[in-house]
Amino acid sequence: MAEADQDREVHTNGTATWADEKQKIEGGEKEFSKGKAIEKQRDQEVSGKKESQEREKQVETRNELTSQEFECKFDCVFDDSPLGFERPVNEEYKLESQDPLEEVNLGTVEERRVTYVSKFLQGELKEQLIRVLLEYKDCFAWDYDEMPGLDRSLVEHRLPMIPGKKPVKQNPRRFVPEVIEKIKEEIERLLKAKFIRTSRYPEWVSNIVPVIKKNGKLRVCIDFRDLNTATPKDEYLMPIAETMIDAAAGNEIMSLLDGYSGYNQIYIAANDISKTAFRCPGALGVYEWVMMPFGLKNAGATYQRAMNLIFHDLIGKFVQVYIDDIIIGSKQKKDHLDHLRLAFERMRKHGLKMNPLKCAFGVRAGEFLGFIIHQKGIEVDRNKTKAIMETKPPSNKKELQSLLGKINFLRRFISNLSGKTKMFSPLLRLRREQEFRWNEEHQKAFEEIKAYLAHPPVLAPLSKGKQLKLYISAGDSTIAGMLAQDDDNGIERVIYYLSRMLVGAEVRYSPLEKLCLSLYVACTKLKYYIKTRDVVIFCRSNVIKYMLCKPVLHSRVGKWALALTEYSLTFEPLKATKGQILADFLVDHSKETKDNLYLTTKPWQLYFDGSKHALGAGIGLLIINPQGMPTKVSFEVNEKYSNNETEYQALITGLEILTELGARNVLIHGDSELVIKQLTQEYKCLNEKLIGLRARVIQLLNMFDEVKLQHIPRASNTIANELAQIASGYKVSKKCLEQLLHVQGEWEDHQEVLSINPSSSNQQDWRSQLIGYLQNPNMKVERRIKFQALNYTLLDNELYKRGFDGVLFKCLGNHESYIAMAEIHEGICGSHQAGRKMKWVLSRKGLYWPTMIKDCIEFAKSCEECQKHGPIQKTPACELHSIIKPWPFRGWAIDLIGQIHPPSSKYHKYILVAIDYFTKWVEAIPLKDVEQKDIIDFIEDHIITRFGISQTITTDQGTVFTGRKVVRYAESRGIKLVTSTPYYAQANGQVEAANKVVIGLIKKHISSKPRSWHETLVQILWAYRNSPRDATKTTPYKLVYGHEAILPIDINLQSIHIQRQNELPVEDYWNLMYDELISLEEERLMAVQNIVRQKERIEKTYNQRVRMQRFRVGELVLKVILPMDQKSRYLGKWSYNWEGPFLVEQVYSKNAYVIKEINNSSANKVINGKYLKHFHNRTEE
Repeated sequence: MAEADQDREVHTNGTATWADEKQKIEGGEKEFSKGKAIEKQRDQEVSGKKESQEREKQVETRNELTSQEFECKFDCVFDDSPLGFERPVNEEYKLESQDPLEEVNLGTVEERRVTYVSKFLQGELKEQLIRVLLEYKDCFAWDYDEMPGLDRSLVEHRLPMIPGKKPVKQNPRRFVPEVIEKIKEEIERLLKAKFIRTSRYPEWVSNIVPVIKKNGKLRVCIDFRDLNTATPKDEYLMPIAETMIDAAAGNEIMSLLDGYSGYNQIYIAANDISKTAFRCPGALGVYEWVMMPFGLKNAGATYQRAMNLIFHDLIGKFVQVYIDDIIIGSKQKKDHLDHLRLAFERMRKHGLKMNPLKCAFGVRAGEFLGFIIHQKGIEVDRNKTKAIMETKPPSNKKELQSLLGKINFLRRFISNLSGKTKMFSPLLRLRREQEFRWNEEHQKAFEEIKAYLAHPPVLAPLSKGKQLKLYISAGDSTIAGMLAQDDDNGIERVIYYLSRMLVGAEVRYSPLEKLCLSLYVACTKLKYYIKTRDVVIFCRSNVIKYMLCKPVLHSRVGKWALALTEYSLTFEPLKATKGQILADFLVDHSKETKDNLYLTTKPWQLYFDGSKHALGAGIGLLIINPQGMPTKVSFEVNEKYSNNETEYQALITGLEILTELGARNVLIHGDSELVIKQLTQEYKCLNEKLIGLRARVIQLLNMFDEVKLQHIPRASNTIANELAQIASGYKVSKKCLEQLLHVQGEWEDHQEVLSINPSSSNQQDWRSQLIGYLQNPNMKVERRIKFQALNYTLLDNELYKRGFDGVLFKCLGNHESYIAMAEIHEGICGSHQAGRKMKWVLSRKGLYWPTMIKDCIEFAKSCEECQKHGPIQKTPACELHSIIKPWPFRGWAIDLIGQIHPPSSKYHKYILVAIDYFTKWVEAIPLKDVEQKDIIDFIEDHIITRFGISQTITTDQGTVFTGRKVVRYAESRGIKLVTSTPYYAQANGQVEAANKVVIGLIKKHISSKPRSWHETLVQILWAYRNSPRDATKTTPYKLVYGHEAILPIDINLQSIHIQRQNELPVEDYWNLMYDELISLEEERLMAVQNIVRQKERIEKTYNQRVRMQRFRVGELVLKVILPMDQKSRYLGKWSYNWEGPFLVEQVYSKNAYVIKEINNSSANKVINGKYLKHFHNRTEE
């Protein structure tokens, strides 16, 4: 404090010296009285009566200076925001708040000391807040005299020098007289505030840069460029603005504070004061800063360091500080006053002063770092969108850069910003000599951005404890992403949009590489959000999952995949669009054609061969990836296979591996003429075993986009041939030394002929021959055992396998391996992980046996708990089978809507609906109760007596439709009753669709009288029958009667048809009626064609999602617990998803099955295959 007092004495002496010099220069003028002038100016600013006069004076001053702008353009600059977001000149400057504010006087009537609180505050909370402000009013400064500065022991600004830098004295600058007068006033104010003092013999001298503020006043800025160049950068970490904005959002109540005179509360180190010297124009002299000014290189870091030291343990809890902008936010109103007291106590302790005229207390929403924050999230400041909306089309490159700078400030609010602005990229690359042309396409892109910003989204604050969703997309020249999260109501809310242009070689990446790059860029950009949270990745293509869970050989994608291992990412395919936010994102990233996402356009190559002889059977594979990297593997298979069966096994195994690797384009080479030509249908396949194997190969080939089969001579297939002979034990080649593999691929079938057995005998311990040979190397064994023994050793009579890096793995027998798998999978520390993860854990524990991968996969698949808690398959299990009736009223579908609440005024609770498959004609009646007699009467009165006897009637399995009376009635009329399987509405989809339309129309007609729906049912049916259907492209009425119905609009408006029909002669009228009857048949044929085309289109789209499942009689299956939301009373949340096992008793067409419980032979159920899956029974080998 002694140094501070000394500084203040210097201030006083400097003031007197400056006054004496000024008096001498002006030659006898009156002594300049600065104290009274400054006091008068302060009274005007504080006094409420004179505020309007002061603002008018500021506007006049601003207007005068504007008229002189051309003359002063070399002498001063206007303080425009870098992005051009300006506040109106005549608007009083104070901290922006979305709440209306009212003044609160913390002083007396004579000496008003004003700050602001929200007008929405009411009652006791408002009174308590005012009491808190009165209690801590010493934390505010209404004038510079009330600002003592922060203690030097806490912080002071230092100006160290880079070695070798010499002091610089800038040349004087000239100013117009009007500006010099304003500089004098500002220097007087700074002297009185003791921010500066006179300087003598300075080595560093900088010039003044006067800046005209928006209120018309002048701010003295200093050109510290030379000093800043000689000062090393302070690497103090500044807070990230985006994370602070996210942290500040989501509060119920906030208070916005602003530091008084910002940097001027911090002292400059005594030894460095002389370095801040600056020269004033004319005879004003040279001064130096005692308090830290704006413009110094590390001023922001020094101020932020001071704020962090003051509020260190409060930041991140309820205080957010970005330099001199402070937000105190509370999740609940009841905590806000306590939070304010804690913050004010820190300010009082360290002498930090706030500007009361720029504070707003108790607001619900406010401006922070250029954005509007509130409890629901983050919004765009309308002043910024207004600046963009009102911007004229740019006429040169610099104006375009300015426009894009404004737009880029709002980048996190704009979906696919790079895609929207890519049209401007060629203009940004123009050279000076090239002409700038703003065309219609540029204006269209600009208008699209303005239309988007007219209704920008509200971004949600990040919620703790909820998983994040990251949607990614990649186009030809842009990549983009969207980070979202579900709120408490389950509605998906956007947190962040991001996008960028592809540059350089990135444009030439394949579509898959662009998609992987999009994921990598999104995770890198959003790491502050996702690094400690679980994130689900969504995109339109499923191939991204291979980047997250499969080994990728491609170097570029592999590098990205390695970088993403630090994040917790899981992939889910994008199956449905939920919410407008996701729909907008998908529209922004839609593509006219669907890209096939490949790592490359070059095919994978597969060479296969099988070997069968007396010693055994084996297969060999050579797989070459598109980059030319070969992979050689060999497999031992069951001895009982014939040579042709072994060849098929080799091809099946190779295709399974390729599907695992994600290959889409495959070139297959084989030396078996029989196998190749049976697959190309040049040879017929008559052998029963080969028929099953050939069917399996065709199933695998259909999983690829492009396949080419090529028969080659044996001489061209030597590598695969040698690998097969090694696996069979017939030949050992040191040139082709490979480790025998025993695996089972993902696409396993349950036929015995497709299994790959690791040994010929499950009874014998696989270790016995190896142990015997290692104990007695002279014993006579097969060459295969000698070759395998090279990788094994004995320690204390225990067999160990050597790893590639020399690590030893303990070898386990059949029983021991079963115990190890059981402990890892479902033991005390077991996590029921998948088979491959089990194998990895067992290997990490130093355990080994030859069939580890296969056994672990089978063990995990056969775990009953895993099977019953497994996910429910959402994709279709069989192809769509459309029902087409080519003539009216040949087939009807009937269903029941209800119970309906509220019932009608006549106590109807149900609606019985029927629809004709061909004409889409709908009949419906309301019912109070539903019995079999009601169904029979409806069929008789509304179908048979009006349209004739139908060939089929389709219903669900409700007892009112399948009861004895209804069945006997249908048999008596010759009607075939067809029932759909339970919980499979698609089987009766026609009437289900009609139900939705009927319910929707009733809702729109009875909003004011919900119990009168039975009265409007006739009107609904009339409207439905006279509306064109998508399937037939015409109305049901016209397909039934041959012409359109006469509607009330035809009568009221007297259509031409009504006006002319009475004027026609009788003969012409009959001719027209006859022509209508003739054209009716043509209309019906056209309707059949339209129905067929629509069905084919639907089938094509639907069948692309099908994941085929087939079950045979005698197999064990599990069934989904139906309805799916049903929970066990005992288990509750932890209920199973599946139940069983069940035995398949009978197989029907169209994926329907009859199953029965194993322990209850009398209870049979008919179920669709969509709700079944294979049950894997576990047996210890």
